[in-house]
Amino acid sequence: VTVYHSELSDGPAFDLTVTGSVPPNLRIVAAENGSVPWPYVISEDQLSVVFQVGNLPVGQVYVTRFSALTVITGQDGVVSFANVTYDSNAGKTEEVEGRAGSA
Repeated sequence: VTVYHSELSDGPAFDLTVTGSVPPNLRIVAAENGSVPWPYVISEDQLSVVFQVGNLPVGQVYVTRFSALTVITGQDGVVSFANVTYDSNAGKTEEVEGRAGSA
């Protein structure tokens, strides 16, 4: 999974959540912190892994990976997915809202 914060951005991305998910015929068995020590949690059903970080500066790249095993043998065309959400203000509060987004 690679998250790239475009140099065309106006500022850092805060409160990032990166979610990797796999179809029901796979189970996530391992993950790693990658290029920055983002904490992560593999879901109880092992169908997703969530990485969280406070911020990603403009122009920075975060690279990580997770591993999954198939629970149904002999299947072709296995695909996994990733999603990222972020906010333009650090530490979202009720008083100050940033521009939330996803990619």
